[in-house]
Amino acid sequence: MPNEQRQLELEKLAAAVCAAHDRYYYEMDEEDFADELEDDDGEDEAYTAWHQAILRQREIGFDAFAAETKQKFADAALTGEDLHFLMTHYNYDAGAGLPLWVIAHPACTLATAQQVYWLCQPAAFYQDHGSPQNVQEDSIHFHIARLLVAIEEKARSGGFAQAPEHIAAMLDADEVAQIPAAPLDKIPAALWQGLV
Repeated sequence: MPNEQRQLELEKLAAAVCAAHDRYYYEMDEEDFADELEDDDGEDEAYTAWHQAILRQREIGFDAFAAETKQKFADAALTGEDLHFLMTHYNYDAGAGLPLWVIAHPACTLATAQQVYWLCQPAAFYQDHGSPQNVQEDSIHFHIARLLVAIEEKARSGGFAQAPEHIAAMLDADEVAQIPAAPLDKIPAALWQGLV
């Protein structure tokens, strides 16, 4: 587990990445933005980082901020342990942006991928759509489906780093219970072997 200082750095980076994928505050007019966004009292450093990211995004533009943040993410010297920490503490209500970047990172471990994959409930995508690839772009579930597809593709190619010290520790009984109900013949074996 990263030390306390590194955890704070990772939380700040995650806040910026989440802002880089969210147009909500960026597209607000100034009056609504002033009413909506609380002033930052500086008490919570992760919130402060998010607040500053939103202000920076509005200052330089959505695409420029996303590119700047993507470069910061690439330059952050992230380890498999860092990426696992980010996903263990991630609130999926913030969207699929950060998980997509984590999964694409070369240091992402198979255990982290398993954790993200099963928390996103792939069995439901197979049941409702036949496959995550069939989810339409206008669906509220499109970004999570895209994340599932990215995980499956990287697992099929053997692209995840191996880290025996990492296990998909955040999977609770409900997530593990869904594994046998999933169409395992369609899901790469690396994503479920050893979990059931």
